[in-house]
Amino acid sequence: MYLTTPQSTHYDPSKFAASSPRENHFDWDLYYRFKNQREHFWRARVDADAGFRSQIADHFAAFQQSIETTIRLLQAIERPDVLDIGLSSEQLDRAVLKRTRGEVAVLDVQPEAGRSYERAFGGRGSFILGDVISFARQNAGARLFDLVYSVGLLEHFPDKADILDAHVRLAKPGGLVLIYVPIDTEANCALTRLVPEWENFGHRELLAPDELREACAHPELEIVSVDAVGFFSALWGRRIAVS
Repeated sequence: MYLTTPQSTHYDPSKFAASSPRENHFDWDLYYRFKNQREHFWRARVDADAGFRSQIADHFAAFQQSIETTIRLLQAIERPDVLDIGLSSEQLDRAVLKRTRGEVAVLDVQPEAGRSYERAFGGRGSFILGDVISFARQNAGARLFDLVYSVGLLEHFPDKADILDAHVRLAKPGGLVLIYVPIDTEANCALTRLVPEWENFGHRELLAPDELREACAHPELEIVSVDAVGFFSALWGRRIAVS
């Protein structure tokens, strides 16, 4: 397991000094504020570095294959209801909307995520403004989903009990839970250090697949598969129906 150092001069660790260990120790306001600079940096690197371009191509191929796995797991459901936590992947959302008769709801703490989803998908789906832990607690049993997923979220929580529980509680019994986190490899560790001013705003871990499996232990989650997916470790699970 590798824990990134909050290297950014914009990050203020005192903001989190009195936080509960189960709260989010990552400054999402700063993360979104520097979104354009971060994306510009990575686009320029892709344009200038053939080796990095090859890495990116391999990653997207692996990620697309993981989407195929998810779509197969949803095939038995006529109209899958999907919760995308944090506007995680336009690729997966697009696959759900194009290849199933399902709908996507995006939940995020930033209004910009809702605007981004609207630009990408128009009226197909809905946006929920709020944090997923509070949403899960306030809507227990009110709206459950056939797939609950996130990309790059779980690694920002020092104690993962509540964020994992929110994923599981919002899935229907038998529903899928899908979690991607950055993978713990030397190459990925090096990448996390490239843009500290725009990216490392607090707690951020890299997890190997076995570490992700361990982090996702939950009494109501049956782990179906754990794998390396490009720059990510990915875990598929099903919520167990408890009598």
